[in-house]
Amino acid sequence: SRGLGDVYKRQPCAQAAWLGRLEVVECLLHAKADVDIVDGDGWSPLTYAASAGHAAVVRRLVEHAPRLCRTRTTRGVTRWGQPHVPRGCSPIAVARLLGHGDNEAVVGVLSVGIVGGEGQDEEEKESRASC
Repeated sequence: SRGLGDVYKRQPCAQAAWLGRLEVVECLLHAKADVDIVDGDGWSPLTYAASAGHAAVVRRLVEHAPRLCRTRTTRGVTRWGQPHVPRGCSPIAVARLLGHGDNEAVVGVLSVGIVGGEGQDEEEKESRASC
């Protein structure tokens, strides 16, 4: 069985997040979809939503699972003619690299998710905001 993922191993929640389909993300969250599943490059649903600048989806995923703000890409990728995203990038860094750094609705929510992490010192919080 090939499972539900696509050719990039994106699960339905990641695909919906990338496309900005908030209603589908909501449905999947209600059905207890696992938002911690990452694709072969280490991209979570939150990373996909941030990469495309979908503020409402970013906000909902951070509300549901703030821990996703601390995920990291596991290998460098260049997709769809976009700038290269190096290994080790957080969702906020991906958003900035792909041109959404001035979108306060995206970066602001991700920043709150990072700062909201318990037990992190200031240096760790800052390192998680970049690649």
